[in-house]
Amino acid sequence: MKIINNFRTLFFIFLITIVFANSSVLAAFTISEGNQNLMNYAQSFGPSTSKTYLLSGNSLSPLSGIINFSGLTNFEISTDEGISYGSTSISYSNGTFTNQKIMIRLKEGLKVSSFSELINVSGGASTPITFNVAGNVNDIPTSFEWSGAFGNDFLNNKNWVPFGVPDANDNVNIVGVANIAIIDQNQVVKLKSVTISQGGELLVNTSDTVTINGNFSNYGTFQQINTGEILFAGNWESMLTTGIQGFITSFTNVIVDKGINGTLECNTPIKVANTLRIKSGHFIITGQ
Repeated sequence: MKIINNFRTLFFIFLITIVFANSSVLAAFTISEGNQNLMNYAQSFGPSTSKTYLLSGNSLSPLSGIINFSGLTNFEISTDEGISYGSTSISYSNGTFTNQKIMIRLKEGLKVSSFSELINVSGGASTPITFNVAGNVNDIPTSFEWSGAFGNDFLNNKNWVPFGVPDANDNVNIVGVANIAIIDQNQVVKLKSVTISQGGELLVNTSDTVTINGNFSNYGTFQQINTGEILFAGNWESMLTTGIQGFITSFTNVIVDKGINGTLECNTPIKVANTLRIKSGHFIITGQ
């Protein structure tokens, strides 16, 4: 009888231990950054690129439920790999979820400013957590640098840093990245000046006109492979140059239209396969 009573006592203590052990496991969220993307863009060229966060939850109650996001005003969330934005919640089952991908971006249409918000994560009987997101809407710049982050398309605003499509008032710098810059068929491009840095590559494959109102400097690779024209315009002095001794920059068709007082000075060897036409202004060759 004493043995049985001792067994019952031990069993009771064992049950109490299990209850207290289980009660010590609290519902909890954890969040970490999935990439280092910056949520910035130039005004009128939003939304920003997305920054990824990885959200996990464990020991949630009830076993199936909803996790809510709040505190969003100028940012928006996607929970479906960026297919759609505007999510305010996710669902879970079995009391847990691991590394749920949350993609956050700065909304389009915002004015020039810096933005910072605390996003609140709540639900599942867990203590809510907050994390900070920040981004900037910048003035439309006068200089763009090629990133090729979203392919080769010269007119894709997300291929430039900062986001935006350069125009006749902008200087562009083509740097060496995995995706070269391509001006493709039926694309009409007007730029202030072009610099192709060492390792950078610009391919012009349009039958339309590419207008350059300022300097053209080639320290990398330039190719023009279609019937289009490179038009050097602007009623002022501009330079056509290369930083590589003995290097020849090749064009298909070139038009110089610099107005009454404008000059294009070429201090580097060039080759024009088809037509070089001086429509107005002066074309000066030096240092050949």
